Amino acid sequence: MLPALATTSLGSENFHRLMLWFAFPVSVLALTQGCRRHKDRIVLTAGILGLVLLTTTAVFGHTLLTEDGERITTVLGATALAFGHIRNYRICNKNKCKT
Repeated sequence: MLPALATTSLGSENFHRLMLWFAFPVSVLALTQGCRRHKDRIVLTAGILGLVLLTTTAVFGHTLLTEDGERITTVLGATALAFGHIRNYRICNKNKCKT
């Protein structure tokens, strides 16, 4: 949901970096634990791809990409990250994991 806010007045470079400070550690923790438990490399691959796209866009996007390119790359990164989290969640539910 946070990337959608990037199209509003909150869509500054600082906002992207702030989002990353919250999303990065939570995502790394959740995705690595999920991969360790389920041995599902797709979860980890999607998560890494999403985090790399989001981090690269937040740090270098304003110099490497156009404004539309930044939006597209941010949405792609967020989608990949969300896919990894959803897949992790579904596998955990299927296997009745304890949190």
